[in-house]
Amino acid sequence: MAQSHTVVHLFAAEWQHALSPQFLNAARFGYSRYAETTLPGDHGFDVTTLGLNTGVSSARDSGLPEIDIAPGEYENLGASLSLPRGRASNVFDLSDRASWNRGAHQLKFGGSATLLQENAYTDTGMRGRLVFDGSQLGDQLSTDFAIASLADLLAGLPAPGVTTIARGDSQRYLRQRRWAAFVEDGWQVRPALKVTLGLRHDQFSVPTEKQGRLSNFVPGAGLLVVGAPGLAREYQSNNVDFAPRAAFALGLGGNRTVSGGWGLYFDAQSFDELMDNSSNSNSILPGPVFNPIGTSAIFTITPPPPIPFGPGFEIFGPAAPQPPFDVFAVSTHFPDPRYQNFNLAVEQRLGSQQLLRIAYYGTRGDHLPVVIDVNQPLPGDADPASEQARRPFAAAFPQFRVINTLTAAAHSNYNSLQVSAQRSAANVTFRASYTFSRSLDDASGAGGFHGGPPEDSRNLRRDYGPSDFDLRHRFTVSYAWRVPAPAAPRGWLRALLANWQLNGITTLETGAPLNIALPFDNSGTGEFRDRPNLVGNAHVAFNPTGPYLNPAAFAQPAVGTYGNLGRNVFSGPGLNDFDMSLVKSQHLGGDRLLRLRAEFFNVWNHPNFANPSTTFGTGFRLTSTPDSSNPYFGNGSARNVQLVAELEF
Repeated sequence: MAQSHTVVHLFAAEWQHALSPQFLNAARFGYSRYAETTLPGDHGFDVTTLGLNTGVSSARDSGLPEIDIAPGEYENLGASLSLPRGRASNVFDLSDRASWNRGAHQLKFGGSATLLQENAYTDTGMRGRLVFDGSQLGDQLSTDFAIASLADLLAGLPAPGVTTIARGDSQRYLRQRRWAAFVEDGWQVRPALKVTLGLRHDQFSVPTEKQGRLSNFVPGAGLLVVGAPGLAREYQSNNVDFAPRAAFALGLGGNRTVSGGWGLYFDAQSFDELMDNSSNSNSILPGPVFNPIGTSAIFTITPPPPIPFGPGFEIFGPAAPQPPFDVFAVSTHFPDPRYQNFNLAVEQRLGSQQLLRIAYYGTRGDHLPVVIDVNQPLPGDADPASEQARRPFAAAFPQFRVINTLTAAAHSNYNSLQVSAQRSAANVTFRASYTFSRSLDDASGAGGFHGGPPEDSRNLRRDYGPSDFDLRHRFTVSYAWRVPAPAAPRGWLRALLANWQLNGITTLETGAPLNIALPFDNSGTGEFRDRPNLVGNAHVAFNPTGPYLNPAAFAQPAVGTYGNLGRNVFSGPGLNDFDMSLVKSQHLGGDRLLRLRAEFFNVWNHPNFANPSTTFGTGFRLTSTPDSSNPYFGNGSARNVQLVAELEF
């Protein structure tokens, strides 16, 4: 549980001026402020009253550490590792846009300037994390991951390598400026053909920190503060973000049109990649702005085995941090993410009320952000001392353990066939859509946003597979029917039977990918992203009380090696959801309107399941529904009924 406080301020002003009937100019200024603080639900609780000595003295970081027992199998004790955190984000934006109609050419051009300020702290890991994963004793007593982990808990044996804490001051004041300019020409070549050509240029400055607290790891020089000799800025500026675009629409006669387009797009690097990359499996360091150097250094402490655990024991050692420490870097050559979007569509009108559309949509992504560990040891013995000795920078920089590096090395591609049909009549509106698609990548988001780093930082292609959000098939139907009022009744009976409407949305889709992972450091690389060997047929007949996948189809690889199973090879349960509503509207005289609604979610009460546990050794059982984050009206819940009365006046 967590407690949050959020305040949002928005302001916008626009001035439009017509210089002539053909020329219109619009200038706009906008300001937004988003202030949020999120604290653990047990904020203020003194853990020493339970006998836990984590060495935390800051009131801001009070509360239980995150205690993980059989990670992925049981809910953790204590709040999320990423809490507490807070930020105040200010965005100032000034833009100007002009349109000029010159006969067959519709010209548009303009630009914008944006200033971003991010004043934030992210105390990820500063309450500490204790992990019991069965690797110390339990795996010698049971092959069941959950039981083995409980055995380690009862024996007081936290797992080394992942039991860790961070210490230091995480307050940062990031600043960035962004500029953009564009020009576009919509050319009506002939009545049935329009061609649109455009060019956009984006310029994103390299982020800076108000108090000079940025740093980076340079392989030939070590960990440096930005501004020191050899590191003028966090990474090199990107000055070549020119993005051409082209599109066309052609009428073929017979109420048929063909349209298509291609465009190149650049995206700014998110501040979250620098400050909140907090889900990486090999380190709790949340981003490149937090490092063990400078006036506000962040030190990570990962005690070696056996980890002291018991009433009053100093779990993470003395107050003074001891190496080796984790480092979070940014590749000094860090180009902005680049996307190519392209599509081709055919539309056919069938009379005045029906429309059929068949389209292809595709996307290619390059220079996408991903976190890799440039100090990842070669596979071998999982003993922490042995791992440390095998790290590439062990000789030059023995004080560093993990060196996670935000790089622009990931790629993605998406291809889809999209078919839709719709009908709009006096009393009926109907639309049906089907999408057959495939999305592939080697990182579905930067680092912690998808649980990085990759299994093998030296070979990112080992992680190439279906995207975490890939849905192969999706079919939706939406409809609204205004029920005709009966002609015969009069008076109160007619008032009762008139003004009814039936609405509905049906969603049928296949499941999201499953990434089967080992719960321990089998490869001895310290990344905790290993996958098992696939040794048989994993598919079984669906049984909601049995395993979703065949556990016997997976086996532990030889110690010190990677498994042969790829990323996201299997798919989880699909979704079958029918939502409907019945609405009655009644005028009460004047401008007053009473509207009564009965809303039915999953009206047929079809059972839907969330993905099973994907941890090797857990049995791959279905244990929850897709609405677990919203247990009342989340998508995929059991049948729910909601009654609503609205009075408009």
